[in-house]
Amino acid sequence: MLLLSEVLQVTMEWQQTGINRGQIPMELGQLKYLKYLSLASNNLTGGIPSSFKHVHYLKVLELSSNSLFGEIPQGLVELRSLNVLLLDNNELS
Repeated sequence: MLLLSEVLQVTMEWQQTGINRGQIPMELGQLKYLKYLSLASNNLTGGIPSSFKHVHYLKVLELSSNSLFGEIPQGLVELRSLNVLLLDNNELS
């Protein structure tokens, strides 16, 4: 049986419908073994959840070309495993 907490990679692409506006689910921060997360170009709004600080194995986080705003969570910046962080084309500080 696959446990959600053991998921290593998530890629979501909703841009085809044009109606997909929403926030990044905070529950993604519970995927403690997640290594790669791509949510680029998905019309996402709001901020980056602080729960990402719990994803200690995250190597790549791609959130480019959304409508995200606010501050980049300090816990995300402090992740030692994070090698690639793509946040371009958002309103983040």
